[in-house]
Amino acid sequence: MTTTTKPLKKRYRYRIYPTKEQEISLSKLFGCVRYVYNRMLGEIKEARNMVSVVTGEKYKVPSAFEMNNFLPLWKKDENTSWLNDVCAQSLQASLLNLSNAYKNAFKHKKGFPKFKNKFDVQTAEYSNQTYSIKEGKLKLYKINTLFKVKWHRDLPEHNVTACTIIKTCSGKYYASF
Repeated sequence: MTTTTKPLKKRYRYRIYPTKEQEISLSKLFGCVRYVYNRMLGEIKEARNMVSVVTGEKYKVPSAFEMNNFLPLWKKDENTSWLNDVCAQSLQASLLNLSNAYKNAFKHKKGFPKFKNKFDVQTAEYSNQTYSIKEGKLKLYKINTLFKVKWHRDLPEHNVTACTIIKTCSGKYYASF
C-alpha cells in the first residue's frame, strides 16, 4: 500500500501592536472585506430565491472567478467607491472564502454561509505580493506605516504564502503567516 505525502502546512501567528491610525486603517479594511462578502452572499441568496420562484430550477452558485467580476463594478459605483481605499487582493480573498464556504456546504454537508458581523473575529488576507517585512516590522499594502510585531520565533524564509491579519473579539491583533 502506498501513501501520498502532502506538504505540511504550518501557521505562524504573531501578535501585532497597531497605532491608533493603523487601527483605523485596519477597521476600514475589515469593514470593506466584510461588506464585499455580505453583499455577494446577499445577491446570491436573492438570485437563488428569484430563480427558484420564477423557473423552479436550481440556482448555480457562481465561482470565485465570476464573483470577482463584480468588484470593479462596485468600485466604480460612487456609493461604494471607498472600496478602492483597501487592497484589492484582500477583497478577492474574501470572495474566494465565500466560494469555498458554498462548496463546503454542499460537499461536506456543512451549514450554508452566514452573514459576517463586525462583533465577531475579523480577518483580512494579504498575498505574498501585498505584504513585506522591513526592519523587523510588517508592511501591508495601502497602509503606509510599519506595524510593530512581537517575533517570538523565527519566520521561515521559504514557503510563506500569505499573511492573514486577525482582530479578535477582545481587540487583540495578530498576523498569521
